[in-house]
Amino acid sequence: MKKGKEPTCLIDFWMQETVKELTALSESGETTALPSDVEIGSYLFVAQDASTSSLLWAVTLLDSHLEVLAKVREEVESIWLLESDSLITSDQIAQMKYTHAVAREILSL
Repeated sequence: MKKGKEPTCLIDFWMQETVKELTALSESGETTALPSDVEIGSYLFVAQDASTSSLLWAVTLLDSHLEVLAKVREEVESIWLLESDSLITSDQIAQMKYTHAVAREILSL
């Protein structure tokens, strides 16, 4: 991800948050060791496995609860259109309260 650009994937969001945390620690005078390449690789492997599992559960559960799927689609379509040919922004994601609640419920299962 280039400096000043919007994140476009999970890794971009993760790295953006990591940089924010390290900057805050540095500004407060605290020090911390940077994660090694092996640690970063481990995080990414675990994240991929968890993401795959969560996605499979999401598809299965939404297929079993079509009324919830319809509400999620309605909320997404009220904020973002496929025809716009643009990515969903983090601000738009923050507006999707119902979708966020559905995602949290799926993760809790």
